[in-house]
Amino acid sequence: MNPIRNFVSLSFRLSLLPVLFAAANLGRTQTSNPKEEEVVKLPEFRVDASKDTGYVGSNSLGGTRAAIPIVDIPVSTVVLTRELINDTASYQLSDVTRLVSGMSDSAIPNQDILGIMLRGFNPKLSTDGFVSGVEGAEDLADVARVEVFKGPSSILLTQGGSSGGVINRITKSPLETPEGYLKVETGQYNSDRTEADSTGPVPGTSGKLLYRLILMYQDGKGYAENEYEKESMVAPSFTYLFTKDSYITFKYNRFFSKTTQDVGQPEDTSDLSILKVYPVPRTRTDNDPNDKQNLHRNRYDLTYGLKVTDYYRFAFGADYADITYWRQNTRPSGAGTASSPLVLPDGTVPRKWERFMEYLRDSRIYFDNVVRYAKGSVDNTAIIGAEGLQYRQDKADSGFLAMPSTNIYFPTVAVALPKYYAPLIPTSDQRNGQAYVLDMLKAFNDRLLLSGGVTRHWFETGSWNTTLNGFSYKTGVTDTSQYGVIVRPVKGVSLYYSFNENFNPQFTELGVVQSNGTVTDIGVAPPQMTKSREAGVKFLLLDNRLSATVDYFEMSLTNRTQYIFGTTPSLYTLVGGGTSRGWEADVFYNPTPNWSWIGSGATMRAVDNSGLPLAYSAKQTVALLSRYDFRGGLLKGLGLSLAANYEGRRPIYFNSSASLANELWMGGRTLVNAAAYYSWGKHYKVQVNVDNVFDKWYLAGGYLPTRVYFGDGRNVKASLTYSF
Repeated sequence: MNPIRNFVSLSFRLSLLPVLFAAANLGRTQTSNPKEEEVVKLPEFRVDASKDTGYVGSNSLGGTRAAIPIVDIPVSTVVLTRELINDTASYQLSDVTRLVSGMSDSAIPNQDILGIMLRGFNPKLSTDGFVSGVEGAEDLADVARVEVFKGPSSILLTQGGSSGGVINRITKSPLETPEGYLKVETGQYNSDRTEADSTGPVPGTSGKLLYRLILMYQDGKGYAENEYEKESMVAPSFTYLFTKDSYITFKYNRFFSKTTQDVGQPEDTSDLSILKVYPVPRTRTDNDPNDKQNLHRNRYDLTYGLKVTDYYRFAFGADYADITYWRQNTRPSGAGTASSPLVLPDGTVPRKWERFMEYLRDSRIYFDNVVRYAKGSVDNTAIIGAEGLQYRQDKADSGFLAMPSTNIYFPTVAVALPKYYAPLIPTSDQRNGQAYVLDMLKAFNDRLLLSGGVTRHWFETGSWNTTLNGFSYKTGVTDTSQYGVIVRPVKGVSLYYSFNENFNPQFTELGVVQSNGTVTDIGVAPPQMTKSREAGVKFLLLDNRLSATVDYFEMSLTNRTQYIFGTTPSLYTLVGGGTSRGWEADVFYNPTPNWSWIGSGATMRAVDNSGLPLAYSAKQTVALLSRYDFRGGLLKGLGLSLAANYEGRRPIYFNSSASLANELWMGGRTLVNAAAYYSWGKHYKVQVNVDNVFDKWYLAGGYLPTRVYFGDGRNVKASLTYSF
């Protein structure tokens, strides 16, 4: 039978269950004695970020798809608030996620998705639960908060989550209270930026029609030579309130980015027993001044929510994104061997170049239902829903072509390249569906919480077959489950244990390296499965001013893939499974209303089946941030903050493939950031951020042997914000 037809049929039947339940309780709700039966507050399918207090967010969509208190989720979940994003002057995810335990950062500028590691694996990046093809390049101007859900999840994402977890960007929504700001920033690099945000009710609509408009423009240079960033965003959104229990929201986001992709420096291959680099400035790169990458993305989101009764709420939504990605970039043409060196003795770097284009269309439709009933000391919440997603990809690639050499000891001089455009050809057509049920039971006045759920996944994976001149499809069905228990021996302390798993159909194409060095496409990779067990304790104390999680986790993964270096379009090889286990702690504390602390730390061991450490994953991470605001005296209005982030040494492999067993290590590093803020009146704020205060020299990542990336040096940024 057709798996997609099965998905629609079962999803429809599942969606009727809570409707019938709610209808059965409707009469009871209207006629029962209020003294005998408590009217409960239903969880919503959206989070009101305006209720976040400083750096502390109390609710999260992570793990349940509904706004549930973090202390009621039996998994480590971290919320990074908008205030924290502003204070750290963060515009990419990696700027702010460094504060999360177990997070390693080897991110290339504008390529977050390639460098962030969580619990040893790449996390899945999403926006409002929707994954499009460019999440790693997104700006944070339209983001209200960032939620980090650690480990696998069986219900969060239709197209499969990640073993490491999910980083979900919750976008800003229209508000009933008028507010806004205009912000102008300048700096040494990765700056020269303007943001504007305005929201409130539309005049003449009696407060029923709300709007929000977000604008962003940035035109600045990057840290490396020949690197620049030009980005813009236009993001209008509207909410219509039919009643206090019924709304519809439409969001549109247009994001355009014209940047260079930092290609780094070639490794010095004279001694392969160590990671060795050439004695040149860390800003040196083989980028040609003509290199560029352009990204144009349109994203549309429509959500309808309705509270039917005091016991039942549902939401329906649809998302669509079209993305055009185009790049022209250079690479060393050598193989890093004695017969084909990357760099000649005099510093000459033989080069090659390519033009590459990708056109993506992603769409999603979903509906979620929540049914809640409480009586006495028992409180039961059931979340039932379904989701479907389609992903289509076309590509055009010139392949690598010869070009003039450069010299690593001198800045690269621009070379005029011929115009070459390859035709777009279909490469991938994916369809996924899932239907899920999750039940959460509280008993003994919230002293005991039990949760359990099951999800059925359908997938249809299509890869373009040049012989048939059409797509060849592979289909499948898989069930995953999750369960957890929380015990509260005393108020504010929650002991928890959970089991979770996820299913990832993997749309990557596998390749086999032939004896002559060519790579043959052998079809789509088999699905990944991850199982995770986690135990820990959560604290919510001191009138919610202290929020902390300490946990131990164990995870196992099947069918890992690694990129086969130099293949275009990208091909991968299977490198077996992997495991990750370790301890983590995340603490958010406000000792006083004007003093905030964040602290995190992790120690873990993430290895493949042969015992080799997983690439880019640090064994230890530690992060601290403190901010103090002066509320009186001569210094009234002044705020100061200091942050430090340590990552232990991280392994890096030749050709990014652990299967080659050629392991080198990037050294550990500690980065210190500082900031000062001054506010006067109700409207004005001046802010100065200094990143990498001590101008630390460190390696951030790479693809050996052709590319090694240096971390950014010291950067001073200053901004002025007018709020209204």
